[in-house]
Formats: sequence, structure tokens, C-alpha cells
Amino acid sequence: MTPYYEPGLYKCRILDQGYTEASTGTEQFWIKFLVLKAIEPVRDNLEKYSRMAYFPLTEKRPIA
Repeated sequence: MTPYYEPGLYKCRILDQGYTEASTGTEQFWIKFLVLKAIEPVRDNLEKYSRMAYFPLTEKRPIA
């Protein structure tokens, strides 16, 4: 099972970033980061794991 972090604020370190194409053909920005510690609630003894986040890049359409 992949380690899970509860929703909240965390201090992280960016390890890598870039652009790629999703399986749908949409261009996306990705970022790899290491979770260092929880800020709220404060937890310094947090196990540190790296994570990836993906953000699709699409045209912003005006709200009708």
C-alpha cells in the first residue's frame, strides 16, 4: 500500500519538474516533491516519502 498523508499543510522540497503528454494527449506539467514535515498539525516525526503531482494544461475558457 502506498503511504498516505492526511489533508493539511506540509513543508516539502521540490526534487524535479517538467512537462509531458498524458495518455489522453493533453500536455501536462508534473512536479516531484519530498514531504518533509506536517505544519498543521505540527508533526516533525513524519515519515518522508516522495510524491508526484500532475496538472493538465488546457485553455481557460470564459464563463458564459
